Amino acid sequence: MDLLGKIGSLVSVNGYVLLIQILNFSVLLFFLYKILYRPLLGFMDQRAAKIESSLQEAVEKQREAAADRAKAVEELAATRKEAHELLQKMKSQGAEAREESIKAAKEEARDIIRRAQDEIMLELNKAKDELRTEIASLSLSVAEKILQREVKEEDQQRFIESCLEELEHRG
Repeated sequence: MDLLGKIGSLVSVNGYVLLIQILNFSVLLFFLYKILYRPLLGFMDQRAAKIESSLQEAVEKQREAAADRAKAVEELAATRKEAHELLQKMKSQGAEAREESIKAAKEEARDIIRRAQDEIMLELNKAKDELRTEIASLSLSVAEKILQREVKEEDQQRFIESCLEELEHRG
């Protein structure tokens, strides 16, 4: 106890000073509470609310992104299906167009062949008619020559040769 007695004699407590210090400390606490603590709590509450709203917004954005991604995947699948159907349709239309072109080309070739055959027949008939006319003319010519004189074998030979030469010149 000696130690406590010595400390007690060194420390003297003045009631008035103690009361002023308690009052100063209380005023300081009051101002700190009003000036710092309340605004700090308000700021912290606002910050927490903002963080909470940002988190909720982020979760909502993730949901929207997932929904958009699912929608995009569906649209891509639908687009691919549509493109595949369009490609198949184009292939079948191309095949049909090719078949129609081939059919039209064959029909045109048949028409050309038919017209060529008709022209050939006309030319052939025309040539036959000309040949008949020529033969008739030569026959008349031969008959005239024969009737004008008596034909000897030499004359007949010369006559045949001259007719052949005449045919060659005309042909």
